Amino acid sequence: MAHTKDELMPRYAELIYTGATADVAADAKAIIDTSRRLMTTVEKEREIINLLAEPIEREPIDVAAVCRQIVDDAREAVPSGELTLDFPSESIAFATDNLPRALRELVSNAFIHSDRGTPTVAISVTDLDDSVRIDVVDDGPTIPQEEVKVLTRERDVEPLFHGTGLGLWLVHWIVHRSDGTLSFAENDPRGNVVTISLPKPS
Repeated sequence: MAHTKDELMPRYAELIYTGATADVAADAKAIIDTSRRLMTTVEKEREIINLLAEPIEREPIDVAAVCRQIVDDAREAVPSGELTLDFPSESIAFATDNLPRALRELVSNAFIHSDRGTPTVAISVTDLDDSVRIDVVDDGPTIPQEEVKVLTRERDVEPLFHGTGLGLWLVHWIVHRSDGTLSFAENDPRGNVVTISLPKPS
């Protein structure tokens, strides 16, 4: 199978890293880390493009069941983290089948960007009269206000604007295509509260 130059770059850097002096190894490690971040960004861009190309098809989804599965997977993937879930026995929302992907992204982001020895993430599902609310709460660094304003349409994307990542953009588009809303608030005493509100089936 043929590989592109971008795919081969981290492989060459890894070969250098394994047999180099301390100074050269540090430079090789920087190349490896940067290359992996760039590849992740490209993959997210491709995922967003593919998502936007799909027809919008909404269906009833048991949000409580989805969150239970996400919590089980996250606890296995990040055993050092602390993850709690508060939910009703069943909570049906009307959304696209990409909703689990959006929730996994929020949980993953909370753990990846945490600066705590034991990252803490709490998910709560609230069943309201005409909607289902999902709160993902963490105790990590606050999401930059510039990025929040772009995601909530309070600010236009400018040519020189660079967000911290495309994960929240993916979440934004999944929620938007589910006819839901996405909002952000600061957690007390620190961290973030990301809220998804989805309509119920009529």
